[in-house]
Amino acid sequence: DTERILSVTTISFDAALQDIGTAFFNGKTLVLATEEQANNPIELARLINEQQINMVSGTPSRWQTWLTSDDFIKAISHIQIVRAGGEKFPSQLLEELTAVTSARIFNCYGPTEITVASNNKELKQSSLVTVGKPQLNVKEFIVDQDGNELPVGVVGELYIGGRGVARGYNNLDEMTCERFINYKGERVSNSGDYAKWKNDGDVILIGRTDNRIKLRGL
Repeated sequence: DTERILSVTTISFDAALQDIGTAFFNGKTLVLATEEQANNPIELARLINEQQINMVSGTPSRWQTWLTSDDFIKAISHIQIVRAGGEKFPSQLLEELTAVTSARIFNCYGPTEITVASNNKELKQSSLVTVGKPQLNVKEFIVDQDGNELPVGVVGELYIGGRGVARGYNNLDEMTCERFINYKGERVSNSGDYAKWKNDGDVILIGRTDNRIKLRGL
C-alpha cells in the first residue's frame, strides 16, 4: 500500500490541499520537501530514497525537469503512484514516465475556482491523454457560445458545478458575476477551458477560450 506521500507544493498553491488531504484522511505519512529539494532532482531523489516515498505529485513541467536526472529516474522506479496536475499533461511525458517507472500514473485537473480538483484519470499506456470523468459531487457541462449542451466529440466551453464551487472572488463582485453563473439550476464555474466529451464520458481538454497562459505555474 501507499504509505508515504511526498509533497513538493508550496502551501499557497491550492494543490497542496490535495497532498495534505490524501495523506491525513487516509492515515498516511506526509513528507514535505524543502524548496531546494523540490527544485533539485538529485536532492529530491535522495529524499525519496531516504524517506521510502511511495507517491509523488507535481506539475507536468516539473516532472519533465525532474526526469532529466538519472538519479531521480532511478529513485522513482519503485514508487507506486505518480500524480500530475495544474497544467496540460503532454503525451510525451506519459511516454517518458511509463518507460522509467511501473507506478500508476494519474492526471488531475481542476481550476482553483472549484476547490482544487474536479477530474482525475489513471493513464494507461495510450497516446490519448484525458482528464477523466467528473469526480464525486461534481457536475460538468460542455456548451456552445449560446449555452446549449454539446454532444460527444464537439468542442465547447467547460462549465463545472458541484459542492466545491467557490463563493466567488474576494471584493471582485463584477468578475464573480461573470465567472460564476447559474446553469440549469446548478451554480457553476465558467472554466474558460475548451473541452469535448469522449464516448466513455471522459473529458478531453483542448485549450483556453481566452488569452491566458501559464508561466512557471502561474
